[in-house]
Amino acid sequence: GRPHEIIATFVSQCGGEPHFRYSTDRNLLEGVRHVNPPSMQTRFYHASDMCGSPANVTSAIYFRDMGCIYSVVVSYLQPSVMYYYQIGFERPGARQTFGHFLSPRADPYPYQNRTRFIAYGDMGVQFEPHYWERPGASVIMDALVQDVLVQRGDAVYDVIMHIGDLSYAVGHGYLWEQWGWLMSKVAGYASYMIGVGNHEYDHVNPAPGKDKVDVSNTSGTGYHPEWGNLGNDSHGECGVPTFNRFNMPTGAVPGNSVFWYTFDRPLVRFVMLSTEHDLSNTSVQYAWLEKVLSQTNRTALPWLVVMGHRPAYSEVNAHDGDNSVSLHLREELDDTFMKYRVNLMLTGHMHSYQRSCPGFRGKCLPDGTAPVHIVVGTAGAQLEAAPKFTANFTVKGYTDYGYCRVDCNRTHMHVDWVTLDLEKPSQAPKITDSVDIPQWKE
Repeated sequence: GRPHEIIATFVSQCGGEPHFRYSTDRNLLEGVRHVNPPSMQTRFYHASDMCGSPANVTSAIYFRDMGCIYSVVVSYLQPSVMYYYQIGFERPGARQTFGHFLSPRADPYPYQNRTRFIAYGDMGVQFEPHYWERPGASVIMDALVQDVLVQRGDAVYDVIMHIGDLSYAVGHGYLWEQWGWLMSKVAGYASYMIGVGNHEYDHVNPAPGKDKVDVSNTSGTGYHPEWGNLGNDSHGECGVPTFNRFNMPTGAVPGNSVFWYTFDRPLVRFVMLSTEHDLSNTSVQYAWLEKVLSQTNRTALPWLVVMGHRPAYSEVNAHDGDNSVSLHLREELDDTFMKYRVNLMLTGHMHSYQRSCPGFRGKCLPDGTAPVHIVVGTAGAQLEAAPKFTANFTVKGYTDYGYCRVDCNRTHMHVDWVTLDLEKPSQAPKITDSVDIPQWKE
């Protein structure tokens, strides 16, 4: 069958001959496989690749040359086995880095009948003196480490979905390194999948270069509909660090790098959208979305989970313009989600937890007849100032730090939102909200 694969990414100095060696032998003496430079993807970016300041300002605070980003496809892995690796350069005295990772489980359907994953948005790093602090980030990550390291057969959480607003670097290059170190605590044990948020991409200056096309293949200053509030929230980054630091799968229908893509796990098709790009029914992204949804085999993949940073259903108190964006996303997506029977949409952006009823055009429908929308922008960034949660489609709403655990079998999808007390970081996460989502009714 198809060999198991992961993509391993590491940052190091440019030049030389990097290597990646791995084996199930802790001492790397037996059964060692080698990946050498011809099989590696090498990326790097400069201040001049950014779309504006402060991201394109070279200084200790803003852009700093971090070297090269090496990505390697690690193949022929046995399922659910711990592997040990060595990264280094082929020259005397070069530093060697050692670590380990857990390989993915067995192949999808029909060999597996369960998928568990974790989802959240809006993290950052805990201490950020130049912008604003993300007080919950470290506590959230410590809890995630416990979740992904507790292996219980097929009950392991083997996918983490970070739905935009990753590092909140917003032009401060060193924060990408700090956040990368933070997320590496779990990235070796679960597939760490990311989406693009406003703080990764939104820009008002055109990309450099003759054609003025940014890394998402969008020309000019990006997407700025007159009804929205898509501004300069990346502070000039315009997606450059995110695009270069991450490789997302091409999936059954190739998408657009980190911006929109799809992949499958047992019983579940995941679809990541970019709400920072056009989703109207004449857009490239919408055509791709409809193709992905229409080509989903619902016998093999009974669950459709769509994600994007900005919500279509949310209570908005804190940000001017977000309500208008939410309403337009609802207009653009509701009919399509109903047509193709999407089960769940997960989003972030609002720094709170909000769960809707099965919703269509802002109204509640019976279970199993419309998608449930969950906002989970609670992974570290400063929480919203006490939204009222009074919309008729809102079932539950909280302002606490936490993340979603999702468990899918053939008949039901169970979602827990677990929360943490920053004053008692050693305490286990507490289940604060739960919902069972049944399959669509015929």
